[in-house]
Amino acid sequence: GSILESLFSIGDEAIKGLAQSEYKKWKFQDLGLPASLQKRSLDGEEYLPEYPYRDDGLLVWAALVDFMREYVRIYYSSDQAVMDDKELQAWYIEALKVGHQHLYEGPDAPEPDPLIDINTLCKILVYLVWTTSAQNTAITRGNYEAYGFVANRPACLHAPLPREKGTCTQETFMKMLPNRGETTTLCTFMAWMSAQTPLAEPILGVQGEEHILDPEALDAYDRFQDALRTIQHSIHTRNNSRGLAYDYLLPGKITNGVAH
Repeated sequence: GSILESLFSIGDEAIKGLAQSEYKKWKFQDLGLPASLQKRSLDGEEYLPEYPYRDDGLLVWAALVDFMREYVRIYYSSDQAVMDDKELQAWYIEALKVGHQHLYEGPDAPEPDPLIDINTLCKILVYLVWTTSAQNTAITRGNYEAYGFVANRPACLHAPLPREKGTCTQETFMKMLPNRGETTTLCTFMAWMSAQTPLAEPILGVQGEEHILDPEALDAYDRFQDALRTIQHSIHTRNNSRGLAYDYLLPGKITNGVAH
């Protein structure tokens, strides 16, 4: 197994089984921030009035939605244009049949429905861009902050948890924690995961290469960059009044992809 898998008590096979079990319950819509927040009852402020990941994330999410709608409509003027694009349809079907092969195996398995409209295409693209940029950054950049002090979030325990209140002593607590070697490996791995290396460039909203050349598309991209600058200012303002600044969804720190 990988370095990370070796740090968990349950081992490689159990991790694979857990991943397979969770994957059966997974839905593509869960990649969307609003759906994810709603699923966890975190979409409102009644239970958690201040939740920077939600509050800042929704600003970035809205900017991605606006940009993607404008950008896609430059090249697809109607739903029929989406359905007539054979290359797009082939990409979509391949993503379903190869990426989620178990859903379409067997003689009685259904054929995936084609991509039929602009709105669905925009949603798919927003989900993908959000997951590989803002979501990835928010998850990885805070790893060392969470795991750097092993007692805060140990990756494994070497003794059963106490069953009765008041029976845990410092000695029993220390016996549960990972040893020095495991702690060093975990902290090193999480420090690497949290760091932003040159491979992580470019930042969201900044072209590393000149991929967008059409004048209309460039105008849409400029408006997207303006929106991100406005969000950057809004988050800085929010951080001034927060007890602890939350920088993980600042557009200037969101990497444009999952490369570390």
